[in-house]
Amino acid sequence: MVQRFREIFSRLITAWRRFLGVDDRRTGHVEKLISGLGAGISIFVILLLSRALLGESATFIVVSMGASAVLLFAVPGGILSQPWPLLAGNTFSAAVGVTSAMLIAEPVTAAAVAVCGAVLIMYYTRSIHPPGGATALVAVIGGPAYTKLHYMYVIAPVFLNAMIIFMVAVLFNSMFAWRRYPSSWRYEPERQRSDEQIAGVNHEDLEYALRQWNSYLDLSEQDLIHLFALARQHTSMLRMPVEHIQNGRCYSNGCFGSDWEVRMIVDDYFDKKRLQDTVIYKIVAGVNRRGSGSCSREQFAAWAKHQVARNENSWQRINS
Repeated sequence: MVQRFREIFSRLITAWRRFLGVDDRRTGHVEKLISGLGAGISIFVILLLSRALLGESATFIVVSMGASAVLLFAVPGGILSQPWPLLAGNTFSAAVGVTSAMLIAEPVTAAAVAVCGAVLIMYYTRSIHPPGGATALVAVIGGPAYTKLHYMYVIAPVFLNAMIIFMVAVLFNSMFAWRRYPSSWRYEPERQRSDEQIAGVNHEDLEYALRQWNSYLDLSEQDLIHLFALARQHTSMLRMPVEHIQNGRCYSNGCFGSDWEVRMIVDDYFDKKRLQDTVIYKIVAGVNRRGSGSCSREQFAAWAKHQVARNENSWQRINS
């Protein structure tokens, strides 16, 4: 009863985490510290240079540059953090914001149109950068200090601030080999070709997949290839050694939902006709429960991911 309650509670927690979008990925404490330090340094430099060139009114633009700093130093490899989205996204959005403020007298409507236009222009120019929405908004509701600048606002402080934070990001991230910025600096040509060969996926395949997804993903094409290569490498590392497949033991394929299955080896023999070591198994858990079959020991090892054992009402992995 207690075990059943724990399972239900665990499923509820998992469902809520997925609903809320809680990220399960982990980063080390050093990585967190580096990200925070880089963001702080970039804002400090922006304020010093902007105040020196533009005066005290430049302080307010940090609202959108602060958001840019999060992207450039916490997610330096993301598509939304790259130089084109940073520079073009902020600049085009600023122009849209200024235009909205000049053509629409009512501030609420002008603000809504500014953000709407910023999103559209960033989409069509392939420069989506979330802080661009704030950049457009400041042009409308930032007060007289910004509205009186008209299109000069696009150049200074927006483009100037974006260039400053870009240069700081390049210099700061270059000090850490795993945090190259822009992201194109992260992969050497030899590694890139190796990843493509391992993954077995070409440019056309990824283009098709991204078109079918029909939504914006903050991953580059090279990121996808690299992730797929790492996944395949991890799969090969988890492959069950042939000598671990023994009679009387149970094994799981490590899948989820209806694909999950547990098989128990009940017998083995040497198939003289096929010249292979053959195992006979029965399915003890999963949708095909009570089924049975046979295959070579190598095939079974390729199917199996973990050795498992029954513990009350659940199957638990055995670490070999």
